[in-house]
Amino acid sequence: MEEVRRLGDRVTVMRDGRFISTHTLDEVSENQLITDMVGRELAAVYPEKCEARGEPLLEVDDVATADGKVAHASLRVHQGEIVAVAGLVGSGKSELAKAVLGLVPSSGGSVSVGGRKFTRPNPPGMIQAGIGFMPEDRRREALALDLSVQENIALEINRARKYSTLGLIHGSRIRSLAQSLAERLDIRPRSVTAEARALSGGNQQKVVLARALTRNRKVFVVAEPTSGVDVGARQEIYANLRRLCTDGAGVLMISSDLEEVVGLADRVYVMNGGRIQVELVGDQITNEAVVAGAFGHAVGASA
Repeated sequence: MEEVRRLGDRVTVMRDGRFISTHTLDEVSENQLITDMVGRELAAVYPEKCEARGEPLLEVDDVATADGKVAHASLRVHQGEIVAVAGLVGSGKSELAKAVLGLVPSSGGSVSVGGRKFTRPNPPGMIQAGIGFMPEDRRREALALDLSVQENIALEINRARKYSTLGLIHGSRIRSLAQSLAERLDIRPRSVTAEARALSGGNQQKVVLARALTRNRKVFVVAEPTSGVDVGARQEIYANLRRLCTDGAGVLMISSDLEEVVGLADRVYVMNGGRIQVELVGDQITNEAVVAGAFGHAVGASA
């Protein structure tokens, strides 16, 4: 949107292969453009927030990383809520997510998933404990681009007893599961035989989520979930994340998108210099409070 404003004089909006509108850029608001692109008001892009929460599913206590990029970080993710970790580039938010998953070595603290405590988290252990991960760079870190949608979805289930016998994979069962998840998440094109590289950014992100749904997950850690995704696909991704919470999971979202953090999260931890500066809840979650925390000021802190 910023690029359109900077370079354009007029803009034409198309949706689902059809002409929607043409505007002169100095006479049209961003909200109107988004409404034309998505087919609904901007406020409807974000699902309703959760006011009730259940038991703690993820507990991070005094975690520090060996490289010093995270120091004494503690947070909680409860059943039914989306918790965001926000901050500027270099604040430590991405490293915190990797420490939770055991992707970077920790030098202290612990991570508990569903009551199971890890003092030295490691990826296999965290997956087994019930964490699903959607990394920031889906093309390099999450997808095998030359494989089909079905093959990408099946990467974590090939050895599951339900889908194999004596090491022999039941292709029909995996195909049925992949097709079911593609329909549930509205992955387009619908064909699960399409190569992952042929899909749009939003649909590639849905494939990553579909793979996470092939296991029983307590917590989903999602890093920059709508990076490189158009406005319409954002709404679908947000709805899917909220649906995970409705179904009994919890979501830890790492995001640099201020609007996304404020519009979607039920609680927000803001980081600066490797430390959590402030926790924001409910009406405390405002643009001003998140930005203040990102610069090291605890404005609007919860008790």
